[in-house]
Formats: sequence, structure tokens, C-alpha cells
Amino acid sequence: MELSDCTVTYDLSFTRHGALRRVVLWLVYPGDMSVMLELNTDLWTQ
Repeated sequence: MELSDCTVTYDLSFTRHGALRRVVLWLVYPGDMSVMLELNTDLWTQ
């Protein structure tokens, strides 16, 4: 993903069974401002 003048990093967390549990996305903007978005997918119970 590309956004002008900011850095995007993400972390995918997995359960021991390999099912995607959550996605965490950080948007780091100039001036040391950051935003974190977390999505709990609930796929490990399916």
C-alpha cells in the first residue's frame, strides 16, 4: 500500500492452527503522528 508522505506497516497475528485472528495496521505520518487500526476477523472460530 502506498500513501503519500506516510509509512504503512502491518502485523498479521495467527493462532496456533494457522487461522488469521487479527490484522493490525499502523499509519505513520510526518510529525510523529500515528494511527492504529485493528480488525478482529473471528476466523479462528469458524
